[in-house]
Amino acid sequence: MANAQATTRNAIELLEEDHRKVKHIFKQFENAEQPARKKDLVTKAIEELTIHTQIEEELLYPQILKTGGEELHELGEEAYEEHHVVKLLMSELKNMEPDDERYDAKFTVLIENVEHHIDEEEEEMFPKIEKAGKIDLERLGHEMFERKMELRGQGDGISEMPEKVSSRANKHNGAPKKRAPRGAKSKSKARKRG
Repeated sequence: MANAQATTRNAIELLEEDHRKVKHIFKQFENAEQPARKKDLVTKAIEELTIHTQIEEELLYPQILKTGGEELHELGEEAYEEHHVVKLLMSELKNMEPDDERYDAKFTVLIENVEHHIDEEEEEMFPKIEKAGKIDLERLGHEMFERKMELRGQGDGISEMPEKVSSRANKHNGAPKKRAPRGAKSKSKARKRG
């Protein structure tokens, strides 16, 4: 029954559900004291974030860049870069242990970056996508759900996804883009990060 409900969610509802799930993991980490518990939560967060970033980069962001107009295009480009930073942090965390003196600090930086990205998507990108009305969010939600299930079925292959996704994002970012002057538009730069 839960799977049937999930497939009826549109893309934005599905992504917002992912956001709530990862924020819950972050809260659990903040309250965790045992190193083994922290390691489990970091592993869980990395798995969730890996799948989430992959479905956004494969299915949502390309549509935004193609059909979203200048403002959404800029937000899409910025989102790719934010994903890149998060993937770097996840890669470093995967090679660390909870007793490393920088472990908690590194995960806290990941949390801050992800929460900023979530705020930007939910407060700016998603409303603009809905207002533009150019993306079939119901169909996209179904595609995203199917892709998530496929990725979850890969199991151990999940640990390799950040590098694979990163190469796709880097390929995308390699092409020169025409952009508006940096100070001209983006509210995200002016908004406080914390």
